[in-house]
Amino acid sequence: MIKLNENFTIYPDNQNFTLQFECEKEVSKNGDKKVVTSKETWYCIDLQSALRRFLTESLRPSTSVENVLTRINEVENIIKNVRL
Repeated sequence: MIKLNENFTIYPDNQNFTLQFECEKEVSKNGDKKVVTSKETWYCIDLQSALRRFLTESLRPSTSVENVLTRINEVENIIKNVRL
């Protein structure tokens, strides 16, 4: 298991590398609060593909060029610090 950040983890096995996203957030509707878990899974052929997908998914919430550049730098730092 390779923990990239609080939401993304890579699970290697004999067949592929699985990138998994998991996030919990509190949702309020009509005064009722509940915790919702979002999960996404991608199956990648190698570690490089998994890290590219991580970069792509990390850029999705970006709203400007400056934000994209900031996120790319953050993701590159995460990748540099990955311990195998």
